Amino acid sequence: MPMKIIQQCGTALIELAFQPQCPLCDRSAATTICPACQTQIQAQRYRDRQLFWRSPLPVFPWGQYGGALRQSIAALKYENKPRVAHLLGDWLASAWLTSAEHAAVKSKLPEGLRSVVVVPIPMYAEKRHQRGYDQALLLARRFSRVTRLPLRQHDLIRQRATVAQFSLSAAEREANLTDAFYVDRSLSKIHCGVLLVDDIYTTGATARAAAEALQRCAIPVLGMVAVAATPMLQRDSKHTVISTNDVRF
Repeated sequence: MPMKIIQQCGTALIELAFQPQCPLCDRSAATTICPACQTQIQAQRYRDRQLFWRSPLPVFPWGQYGGALRQSIAALKYENKPRVAHLLGDWLASAWLTSAEHAAVKSKLPEGLRSVVVVPIPMYAEKRHQRGYDQALLLARRFSRVTRLPLRQHDLIRQRATVAQFSLSAAEREANLTDAFYVDRSLSKIHCGVLLVDDIYTTGATARAAAEALQRCAIPVLGMVAVAATPMLQRDSKHTVISTNDVRF
């Protein structure tokens, strides 16, 4: 066998051996998530988001929280797979740019606002240090890069630790997040509307707490984009989205 062919075979074997594994199926993958798992994630994509895009806080979720999409978010948050945010953030941004919700925000920007900025819903500093990164910030960076909307990553701060939300009642969730966020008031001086970014939208308690903190500083929140939202939804008298799903944070 010619030496060149032997070298090419050796190179191919080395590349295969050191190829990263797909975080969902553990198969070798040339991409962050293998094509087969990407297809499964795409099956979770929402086609109709009208239920979510309404007052008091319009929400634009990329997909339904479940199946392969739930696995990918778990890999991002709990399995030290930050690169998963690149793919999910790109998909979220692409869906937003081609959506009716984006067109509505762009064409009907409230009077006095110059543009839209992207603000991730942050983790508490100690928890971020333990994880090594903030998944909402990683998603927001990709979203900002694709949409070309300015990223403001230091203006909304989670100023105290909160307990996991999934085990709490609706009232306990609200109390858990009281005064959890601090806003750098310099954000109000640029006269922009805020588009919040997070990985999952469940009961809406965290999103509302962040939005209310911004609004108390006279900073308008135009809506929120999220990679996933829970499918079991109902509305209470305050038009709050309630989920019956058990979700980790």
